[in-house]
Amino acid sequence: MYQIRILREASRSLENLDKSVAHRIVRKINWLAENAEVVKPKGLRKNLSGLSKLREGDYRIFYRVIHEEKTVIIQFIGHRREVYKNK
Repeated sequence: MYQIRILREASRSLENLDKSVAHRIVRKINWLAENAEVVKPKGLRKNLSGLSKLREGDYRIFYRVIHEEKTVIIQFIGHRREVYKNK
């Protein structure tokens, strides 16, 4: 299992979400930590280059995996209609 590191921006986003949505996102992040070695994410482009994403309903979880350190870094979380226009 990989370690999870949640950056400040992602942490703030989680705190501001409805508790049920935040709970679903945390479950998805935990799933990623358990499956990071086998997940084959599609790379993102432009301003999101170097990141990968997970979907949880209408929300997106943007992250980076450092396999050498067995770490998943959660960069930011947001509603799909907001994250792409701000990044």
